[in-house]
Amino acid sequence: MKNVFINEPSIKSDDAQWIQWHKDLKGLFGKKTANSVFLAFWKKRGSSAANTHDLRNYAESQGFKVEASTIAGVIDGAYDVVDGIGDFFKIGKIVTISVLVILVGGIGMLVFNIAKEPVKAISAARGGN
Repeated sequence: MKNVFINEPSIKSDDAQWIQWHKDLKGLFGKKTANSVFLAFWKKRGSSAANTHDLRNYAESQGFKVEASTIAGVIDGAYDVVDGIGDFFKIGKIVTISVLVILVGGIGMLVFNIAKEPVKAISAARGGN
């Protein structure tokens, strides 16, 4: 309990210190009380330098909101777009790998069948004559 009061954030504290302080509060008093105390302190001691995307995301994940300036809101929107693009490329990568595995497997089976029975393969290529 002593740690929470010693590590109380100041106006010069960065986002990581605010986040850690909230975690300490939550461990001692529970989420609801930690959120209330955090917001009360934030209104008096929060700074624009500590009001980062990471802090706002953390606050949202804990069930409260740290208000952002208009510019910070635009930046958060850009982060969300970039995250969406990243998710798209992760899925795209998986789809691409899957398609390549299927194609390589199909070509491998075709080569195997040609090597196994070349006369039959040539006959099939000519139209079955």
